[in-house]
Amino acid sequence: MVAGQSLGGLSAMYAALEFPDLVSRIAVQSSSFWWTPEAMGGADPLGGPVGGAVAARLRDRNPDLSGLRVAFDVGEHEARMLPHCALVETLTEQAGATVRVSRSASDHDRAGWREALLRDVAWALA
Repeated sequence: MVAGQSLGGLSAMYAALEFPDLVSRIAVQSSSFWWTPEAMGGADPLGGPVGGAVAARLRDRNPDLSGLRVAFDVGEHEARMLPHCALVETLTEQAGATVRVSRSASDHDRAGWREALLRDVAWALA
């Protein structure tokens, strides 16, 4: 089980994709799915391709994620994050993962993550 928020959520997703024999459950909140290797050098890191490098990887490699259980959460007030997260959620489910999607009444902050983390880890481990 791996969990994370923001860049930690991105890292948790990469752990599941890179090490499917070790990571079969993840819970991620407000994941930085906008990230690409070039994003941090740009004027607007969130303005790149929707879903960033994770979406590209899911489309290009077409992995079998049937052994993965993922709880996704992102804050309703994270308007610029929502499209990135929504695409990765959809592609992950299409790749065979068991997916739960939630939207918290929060922004990109610990106040929203604390309840989502407990709820989503419990679901992922069920």
